[in-house]
Amino acid sequence: MLQLSSPTSTRTTSAQIHPVALFSILEAFTRRSEGSTRVIGTLLGKYVDTVASTDRSVIIENAFAIPYKEKDGEVAIGKDFAEQMYKLHRRAHKNARVVGWFSTSSTGEMIVESTATVQSYYAEQCPDCLHLSVDTSLTTDNLSLSAYICTPLVAAGRSLANMFHEIKLTTVSSDCERLFVDSLVRSNNVEGEPADLANSEQDNMSSLESSMANLSEMLEKASKYVDDVVEGRVAGDNAIGRRIADAVGNVPRIRPEVFERMFNNNLQDLLMVMYLSNLTKTQLTIAEKLQESLMV
Repeated sequence: MLQLSSPTSTRTTSAQIHPVALFSILEAFTRRSEGSTRVIGTLLGKYVDTVASTDRSVIIENAFAIPYKEKDGEVAIGKDFAEQMYKLHRRAHKNARVVGWFSTSSTGEMIVESTATVQSYYAEQCPDCLHLSVDTSLTTDNLSLSAYICTPLVAAGRSLANMFHEIKLTTVSSDCERLFVDSLVRSNNVEGEPADLANSEQDNMSSLESSMANLSEMLEKASKYVDDVVEGRVAGDNAIGRRIADAVGNVPRIRPEVFERMFNNNLQDLLMVMYLSNLTKTQLTIAEKLQESLMV
């Protein structure tokens, strides 16, 4: 009698990936060794319980590639390297844990013959191991990502094969990651060429001006809502009131003159950093021109 068995009492039904992990995977692929068609590596993150008591979601926060050799369907994994890299990541992020592994595909095939072999190695490190496949063939304008959970196919108490089931995968980002991705998108013009420095600084100023305008508009809406509730023109909402109170409570209590002094000091530091950055770029450009002239 055939049956599907789950290695744990809880099962992973969905996954979320942060941009940092995705960029780490893509960087590993671009830096792969000559002649290699794909890369594999470890996924780090955490598990989060869902509404259902038996279901949970995995959040992929980081990733790193590991060396491997593949020949005639057999895979040799650099286990020592993987263990050392995991220990180094744990020094910076103590709560990070292995949640699965990733592989890239240049042909569009998400599951290949060696997938089960690598899956068995990572299954020893984490229960309900997740497999993330990244399609780097770029046949379309979108980057295709797929997440799988492996379920053993058991007959008469013996595991005969592994079945990979695709689960829901979404991309999430923190506030810092969202700002970085937005800046990365804005740094390219329509043709995909990098924007020059002047346009980049102008875009930054426009973005800052737009953010300040949105902040001023939201403050006006919140102030008007509070006035309307106090004067009895609208009925108050406890949930909205708590959110406004939390937002006001997070604002540090600083005297105007102290805030102005801190702002001016930070602005001077920022201007100095920008000046040094532009000076470094100019020196690098001059060095490149001199090197090109010597090679002619």
